[in-house]
Amino acid sequence: MEKKNLKIWTDEENDTRLVKRFVNLPQGLKGSKCSKCGSSNLTGAIITETADEYDPNIVCLDCGYWRD
Repeated sequence: MEKKNLKIWTDEENDTRLVKRFVNLPQGLKGSKCSKCGSSNLTGAIITETADEYDPNIVCLDCGYWRD
């Protein structure tokens, strides 16, 4: 799935935030797996107001689940 067509979701049902931009996954999280689908196809993203390039939100590129 391409990043630009990715529909993201989180555990909060009413959360309608969108990805502002994608960034690199932090070194310490490389090899991590999605807690929902088990995929290791993760990337960093700027979604919340507190996220930045050094501490991004984490998005699964397979299922679209994101977390802080």
